[in-house]
Amino acid sequence: MALTPNSLTAIAFGSTRPNGAAGHRRKLHLYVSDDTHATVSGADYFNALYEQLNPGDIILAALNLGATPELRAYIVTASSSTAVTIAQIQTT
Repeated sequence: MALTPNSLTAIAFGSTRPNGAAGHRRKLHLYVSDDTHATVSGADYFNALYEQLNPGDIILAALNLGATPELRAYIVTASSSTAVTIAQIQTT
């Protein structure tokens, strides 16, 4: 499937940088989709939202809602007009 832009909502805003230096405020987003983790984590999935996503933003994603729902967490590692890249947040 494809990205549904209006399914991404900023739900919280954090500090600029850990040391207080100027920069983009970090955001926590909620994204809901019938897409699977394999689709959402694929290259270029979030490109259409590059103006809303900044490096360091976190995306909580409720995925595969039409089948077996799952929750994944991602961090935006890069965002520009040509590409948005994310990495899954791993917990131990």
